Amino acid sequence: MPLAFESLSHGRVAFGYFNIDVDLLLLERWLFGGESFASAVVELARAAAGATPTVTLAAHEIEDPGAMGDLMGAIHGVDPRGFLGAVYARFPFPADPAAFRQRAIGVDRIGEVEPLLARWARPTSLGLTVDGDDRAVGFGPIRFDWPWFRELVAYHWRGGYPRWLDDVRPDYLPAMRRAVAGSAHPLFEGQRWELERCHT
Repeated sequence: MPLAFESLSHGRVAFGYFNIDVDLLLLERWLFGGESFASAVVELARAAAGATPTVTLAAHEIEDPGAMGDLMGAIHGVDPRGFLGAVYARFPFPADPAAFRQRAIGVDRIGEVEPLLARWARPTSLGLTVDGDDRAVGFGPIRFDWPWFRELVAYHWRGGYPRWLDDVRPDYLPAMRRAVAGSAHPLFEGQRWELERCHT
């Protein structure tokens, strides 16, 4: 489920997976694939130590909160409105709480959600820009200090809340882990040990 993360520009913002069967991440009103985010992190991690790279991430935006829907209402099946309601109509919350785990197979189900994105969202892009002077990362219009951006990366690696089912991750995540672990950029200092000790 999306969690609250502290930003420099917008206070607490929501970031994370919103359905265990779909490999899509949400950042406030923007949606993007987990694989796309991981690829963007790889590009940032490969930057030279003193570089200030910018990476473009393909995304979708839902500006109207009514078009987004209500997450808790969708989870409980009582509010079918908007994109989230439509996603949960297609992929309901599991009846067994023990089954509440993010599924690596979600990357193969993006195609099933694309018609819903076409209905409720508009295609856009988000720039990820590293600012070395302020030690910040611009994620579209939202700015995070480096430690909080590392928290976004760690969330993705863990499978968010409630973590990956059986600790099985999508195939693209080990490449992100390796890039971060071997990065010379100070953006990822303090994160390498966490990712290196995890298995694929």
